[in-house]
Amino acid sequence: MSQLILFDLDGTLIDSLDDIHTALTKAQATFAIPPLHREVVKKYVGPGIDELLMKATEDSEISLEAFRNTYRDIYLDTHIHTALYKGIPELLQTIKNKDASLCVLTNKPEQAAKRLLQTFEISHFFDHIIGPDTYGFCKPHPGSILELLKLYPEKPKKIFMVGDGDADILVAKAASIQSIGVTYGYRTREKLEGYKPTYLVDTVSELETLLKKLTTIN
Repeated sequence: MSQLILFDLDGTLIDSLDDIHTALTKAQATFAIPPLHREVVKKYVGPGIDELLMKATEDSEISLEAFRNTYRDIYLDTHIHTALYKGIPELLQTIKNKDASLCVLTNKPEQAAKRLLQTFEISHFFDHIIGPDTYGFCKPHPGSILELLKLYPEKPKKIFMVGDGDADILVAKAASIQSIGVTYGYRTREKLEGYKPTYLVDTVSELETLLKKLTTIN
């Protein structure tokens, strides 16, 4: 294995925004907190769930822990609208055939990420699924990548981080690896360009074409 490709989850492999928004709204209703607009929630998907939950409770006296527990319980039963982005299974199969190790690096808790990947029948493509609770690091801290690399007897010759958020590009920079920003997720092209990813693509098809090219070059 000479190549390692890390994928973000929400906004990169799956579109989960509507279910996150629905679960958050239901949790806010439980505590009589006014709901956040979907576009506001969209801005907070990626950095880690606590940033979103703090935004949701900023004008209330509800404890973050109590709200987090309520949101988590509701979200685990709210996967009505979540779906894979079209073309993702085919992309994963194509790249897996190129002697690449594929992993998920997400700010969603590990078990929640695993359940989603199993639900959509793509978990078998990934050698490791890493959340902030796996090693105790949340993107953009590079700790999880550094710990992951210890699992490989030889450091991969090429390592890429694929994601739709600023945290994905920043964690790649912090770990001194290449980044591939995707604009079909929750951030605009203009927003991602500001973080200067190594590569930037607009569609899953473009991502597949790029990865095929990058994993072919020795």
